Amino acid sequence: MSAVPGFPLADERESVTRKITIHGAHSSLVLYATVSFYPNDEPAEIFIKAAKKGSTLGGFASAWARMVSVSLHRGVSWSDVVEKFRGMGFEPSGETHSELGRVGSPLDAVIRFVEKVKYERGQKKRNL
Repeated sequence: MSAVPGFPLADERESVTRKITIHGAHSSLVLYATVSFYPNDEPAEIFIKAAKKGSTLGGFASAWARMVSVSLHRGVSWSDVVEKFRGMGFEPSGETHSELGRVGSPLDAVIRFVEKVKYERGQKKRNL
């Protein structure tokens, strides 16, 4: 199956994984977010794993990532995903220990992470 016209998902593809810790008002949440890319440097898949196994929020985040991945495979643009989810606010929200800064929710944190990786990939290619 061709995921995006002209860009089938390769059996082996580059990905980036980042540990994201959100320090909320009442507790902290640790997520591991992974993004892989199409050859045109657009995100192809996102995976999220919560450090706390069996948590409702972890299950929700994993399901959300799957839905986004399927949407990307079906031709929804990454910019549409960003428009809908960047800045979305719900707990836990707060400071991260990284350059992501203050995030409004776990979904906002993952969107910011993918945007940062996408930007860095573009910068690297421009500097070659």
